[in-house]
Amino acid sequence: GNPSPAGGSTEVSPGSWNVTAAGHDIWGSRDGFHFVAFEKNSDCTITAFIENWKTSNSWAKGGLMIRDSLDDNAAHATMMSTGAEYVAMQYRQSTGSSSGSYHTGFGTKRVWLRIVKEGNKVTGFVKREDEFGFSKFYTRDINFSGDSFFVGIAVTSHVQGTLSNFDVSSFEISDEVFSLPERDIGETGREIDTQAVSEGVWSIKGAGTDIGGTVDSFGFFNYKQSGDITATVHLDKLEERNINSKGGLMMRASHAADAPHVSLLTTGKGITMYYRETAGGDTSNKNVGVWSGNVELKLVKTGNEVACYYKHKSAPEWFH
Repeated sequence: GNPSPAGGSTEVSPGSWNVTAAGHDIWGSRDGFHFVAFEKNSDCTITAFIENWKTSNSWAKGGLMIRDSLDDNAAHATMMSTGAEYVAMQYRQSTGSSSGSYHTGFGTKRVWLRIVKEGNKVTGFVKREDEFGFSKFYTRDINFSGDSFFVGIAVTSHVQGTLSNFDVSSFEISDEVFSLPERDIGETGREIDTQAVSEGVWSIKGAGTDIGGTVDSFGFFNYKQSGDITATVHLDKLEERNINSKGGLMMRASHAADAPHVSLLTTGKGITMYYRETAGGDTSNKNVGVWSGNVELKLVKTGNEVACYYKHKSAPEWFH
């Protein structure tokens, strides 16, 4: 676009940038903003911490952009902090089309932003200043027209003739594609939400109708494995929505909704073993009726057999 006055940018130290920008907006079918742009030709992850945001307009925007070209009507996706102090992911899905926006009321100016390109899929991630790990914010497919594209820091004051001042630190472009080991099994109605609270400790929020019957519907925090393995987890607590809420440890043949599995799950009735022996088969269960929180769960796979173990965190021995 044609921001007036022209903006500018300075890398004040490695990874720390000061950006000044005018421009009418990043919105509609054409944009006007300042872009600290770097050309890329492979999938990547861009991360930065928003240090300081000086603007007088609630629709001023600053953040991380992945953009098809430097034309003012180019397709893009942008994880941004606004002058109204909330986070949004805004996008133009194809060249010259109108813009769209997703926001949840996640509000702060000092915030970590991350945006990831994997093929045509662009995913935004966010975390607050005092949080340990990122959580997924939104995903959108963008129609990139070629192999090369641009990534970097995008800022608009939303007012021609007025400059906004935007400071970021820890700005990084990585060729690794960041992702979280999460997905939904079946139709859940709401995407799984996971976030690392500290090293090895996760908060997991899942929807879905049940784990049972001939098909399942739930959020699955999972890692692909092969061969014989032992999996162990400490489950601190399960916040139940109803008496059928479940959470725990699972070994599953695939991500299909009717896949065979063995699961050791806590419910309002205590610890229960659930299993489906064949794809599309019915689910069987065995309830042991003990603790539902502060428990250790363990699954041991040997060939086609899976053994289940459990104990209270304070107990010295496993039950089998």
